[in-house]
Amino acid sequence: MSEFPERREFWTTEYDFNFQGSMSFTRILFDQTKSFGVLNAGFTKGRLNGSGCRIFIKKDENGNWKIDKIEGTWVS
Repeated sequence: MSEFPERREFWTTEYDFNFQGSMSFTRILFDQTKSFGVLNAGFTKGRLNGSGCRIFIKKDENGNWKIDKIEGTWVS
């Protein structure tokens, strides 16, 4: 994404190809024990067509990461 224009210019700039959508994720923030984490994700299909969520993860009893909960945070 760092190579493309920001915000609305992303969708209004002419390219040699067609975008079907854009997906983004933030870094995972962990608790002090590194047993729980949280990150944000978003998907857009146009200037006013997308949604975002907050994803909560946790380690299970075997040490594998699992999604604990997903909460919607925005809709456009």
